Amino acid sequence: MRHNGIRCKAGTKSRCTRPACGFIHTDEFDTDCKKGSECKRVDCKHIHPAPPCRNRPCKNPRQCFFRHARPQEENAFTVGRSKAMYASYIGRMALKAAVGSGFLVRVVPKETKIIVKQAPSVAADPTALKEATAKCRQFVHDHIKIEAYEIENLDRNTLKRSAAFLLAKDTRVFLFHTSTGVNIVYSSRDRMAARALPNVKALLTSLRENICSSGDHGDASPARRQRACSDASSSSRSSDMDSISSGGVAECCICFDDDVPVVGGVRCSTGDHFVCDVCFDSLVTSVATHDERMARGSDVCCPTPDCSSTPFKAKTLAMHVDDDTFQAWMKLNKDITGRNVRKEEEAARQAEEDRRARLSQMDRDAEDARKHIVENIFTLKCPRCSAAFVDFDGCFALTCAHCKCGFCAWCLTDRGNDAHPCAAQCGEKYGRGGYFGTLREFEQHHVRRRQAELDTYLGTLTPEVRGRVVTACRRDAQDLGIKLQ
Repeated sequence: MRHNGIRCKAGTKSRCTRPACGFIHTDEFDTDCKKGSECKRVDCKHIHPAPPCRNRPCKNPRQCFFRHARPQEENAFTVGRSKAMYASYIGRMALKAAVGSGFLVRVVPKETKIIVKQAPSVAADPTALKEATAKCRQFVHDHIKIEAYEIENLDRNTLKRSAAFLLAKDTRVFLFHTSTGVNIVYSSRDRMAARALPNVKALLTSLRENICSSGDHGDASPARRQRACSDASSSSRSSDMDSISSGGVAECCICFDDDVPVVGGVRCSTGDHFVCDVCFDSLVTSVATHDERMARGSDVCCPTPDCSSTPFKAKTLAMHVDDDTFQAWMKLNKDITGRNVRKEEEAARQAEEDRRARLSQMDRDAEDARKHIVENIFTLKCPRCSAAFVDFDGCFALTCAHCKCGFCAWCLTDRGNDAHPCAAQCGEKYGRGGYFGTLREFEQHHVRRRQAELDTYLGTLTPEVRGRVVTACRRDAQDLGIKLQ
């Protein structure tokens, strides 16, 4: 077992009681590394600064091999420096210590280091120190916790392939092993900027898709497996992965940055134009917040003039823009859809009015009479909200599922919240008594009720209108067992 760069508190190896101690004993190596925590050599056997203890508070600080900071030293800068040393330490023993499955990917931006380096210059100014401390905590804590993605069921071989995949890119991520509590840091060239965070999102998404496409689903939920497999089958993502494997970069057609990783942006459907994530986010924001957005629509097209590509899909927008931007675009899309629905409803209403205007007065009266018969006589419905129903089981004291109206199944009368007294009374009058009856009794009763109401209503119509209504309602009446004269 290779040592991890920390001096053993027991001193010599003969005094150490740990059977598989991985720390340095004074009789083996006792030379401090000149580069300290900045050492990047995996096979370095010199002593490096011990990382801070992650247990706050530590239950056994005297026996703990990690470094403990004094309470007065706990500020944003000491936390940042501790994390930097801890990252350096873990980076040398990453693949050796990581065994098992269940990883939480944490994205750490470059700004963390920048703010830590500014500590001496702002230490004398309390206001500047407070602002820098708050900003540092935002990067040290928020970005680690918020930008988190799970990659489940990574075995040792898959992890090694994933490590090589991540190390080949200009990224900086944490992998936290949920079973053993081991943090793994992959850090490549120190060039990552804040705008590259969406690149890491796409990078990790691609990694998860590769694992999914290889059949290593593990115990992931069906929804996660389905979503990952669906994303992995996308041709656009496949083309991006081909570019990633070759280390390709592209030039943004808006800001003209020619060193943007292909995973840090999106191409139009023709493949001729590329937009980085930062510019693409601004493009979507301008579409979603423009003063004439309702007239222009919600389509996000390629910003290059005269480009024949199709608008970007909602899936592409969700992968390459911030949550707030995507929500603003979704709201615009919803508003436009609602406006179109209202236009269609208004057009249908106007068409119906024009159709009725071309009819004679007799035809309009016959149509209104037929509508009244179908809706108010033939249809069984709630007396309060007019929600239709066909049949029911059990007691004849019914409760509407929409408005919670209590009504009697015999007389269809609104009885407030409880129709049991009315159901019992009507049961004595129309049925065998009590709250219950058979379906046949229910159907026969309403055939008689409909017949009586229909005859009464037809008697109020003129002979010409009645003849047209009888002809129009004959088929519906036959289906319900009602006779028309």
